[in-house]
Amino acid sequence: MSEMREQGAKVSFDISLPVERHTLSEQVARRLRDMIAENMLKPGERLNERVLAQTLQVSRTPLREALKLLAGDGLIDIVPNYGAFVANPTPREAEDLLIALRAIEAAAGELACLTASNEVIAAIRNMHDRMLKAFRRRDPIECFKLEEQIHLSVAKACRNTILQRLHHTLNTRLYRARFISTSGAPWGQKQWAKTVSDLDAIIAALERRDAATLSRMLKEHLGITWKQAQPAAKAELAPMQKRRGA
Repeated sequence: MSEMREQGAKVSFDISLPVERHTLSEQVARRLRDMIAENMLKPGERLNERVLAQTLQVSRTPLREALKLLAGDGLIDIVPNYGAFVANPTPREAEDLLIALRAIEAAAGELACLTASNEVIAAIRNMHDRMLKAFRRRDPIECFKLEEQIHLSVAKACRNTILQRLHHTLNTRLYRARFISTSGAPWGQKQWAKTVSDLDAIIAALERRDAATLSRMLKEHLGITWKQAQPAAKAELAPMQKRRGA
């Protein structure tokens, strides 16, 4: 964190804004997720509670509750007597998670074609329209959040609670790897253009209730995500494998 401040790191959201007092720990957790995604908190980094509490302008109690939420999502590791660390998966672990996510999301997409209401599908299309506007104004964080919401909404539309739970867990653990896949220079514009186009076609398949096409496209889309994330994953996601005994 101190290095980030000294270097004047440029970020696309204000981490110092006061957090709303209701659902405080959830809002703190969301801010920390963004900081992890934008590499402000690096894989394997020990989290300094005092510095984080000052930066986010909250007390340590909601901060610790937020850390527990992120630990449950697999984004941080809490080590007794040592503290909390940003999760540091190896590239192989990240790839295995993504393979599982592809299978689950494809299955959820097929079911969604049968179970989703027209209103739900229209709401997903609206998310894509908002994502397109965010892309045009060059807002990567908003694009990323809307992309994630589209994937979560497709999974939710399948109305299968087991698939939804598994999808949410895997999607959360891949939060940073997925952000990396679309954040190349300059601004990741090529990656985001491809993502916006892919999601447009995916939603069109859902609107047609074309289960086979939707399933195939979801698998292909997430496969591309890993191809884009892999170089950065090898360089950044596992810089401390030696410490972990790899």
